[in-house]
Amino acid sequence: MRPVSLDIDARAAVGRWLVAVGAVLVGLALLDWLVAWDGEGWPDAIRRLCNAAREDSLASWVATVQAAGIAAVAWACWRVVREGDASPRRRVGWLVVALVTTWLAVDEGARVHERLGTVVDAALRTARRDPQTGGVVGWLGRYPSYGWQLVVAPPLAAAALFFLVFLGREAGGGWARRALWVGCALVGVAVALDFVEGLDREHPWNAYAHLAAGERFDDWSRRRFGTGAYATTLHLGRVVEELIELWAGALFLGVLVACLFRAAPEIRLRARTGDA
Repeated sequence: MRPVSLDIDARAAVGRWLVAVGAVLVGLALLDWLVAWDGEGWPDAIRRLCNAAREDSLASWVATVQAAGIAAVAWACWRVVREGDASPRRRVGWLVVALVTTWLAVDEGARVHERLGTVVDAALRTARRDPQTGGVVGWLGRYPSYGWQLVVAPPLAAAALFFLVFLGREAGGGWARRALWVGCALVGVAVALDFVEGLDREHPWNAYAHLAAGERFDDWSRRRFGTGAYATTLHLGRVVEELIELWAGALFLGVLVACLFRAAPEIRLRARTGDA
């Protein structure tokens, strides 16, 4: 059997991927608007499926699959670098990237940080009820948003900084490095939106409450969706956050694909089937 040869233009492939993801994001936004949020004639199960703000929706499934793809490409990069003549520092760097992206894929699928947040929030509520609590626990008890951010945000920031330095060098110059910077910036925006979402409605930093303060907006929201302006704004903020995270993941996947083709311009696969 003759070997199969595929010539792939890495930049064109990544461009097509980003266009496809952009189309998916538009579709998810339309499904959320027309079915989940404004589709009174649809069954509740279908509306929940199309609700991009839910953890058991189509948007969540897309994010999980994409996160798994990112981890798979990262492991492929590590394997290619390990089989070559790369320096030990470079091999360790790719191993770190592969492990971090694998953890992010597990977290996306199992919602680990939300579960950790439940535990941390319970501890913070206990600290807030006891005015005598001091030290680090008492200081953390004054944190106004989701407790998971206290656990996840520091290592996530460290990972983003490492990605910027290491992957920025691995990706080379041009569009891949710019995509990496934009992806990290989008993750920062998503974390900021999540911080605002976790604030009490009366908190002075709650931008969603300020946006929903107008009486005309509240009247329109109740006529259009049957909910108050704050609930509408909160839902839209969650949807925007989810779509931003998906787009950031698409950019990261494109960067890793560029790194893979840069590390191995020509890859040959040999399959062992066990046939005689």
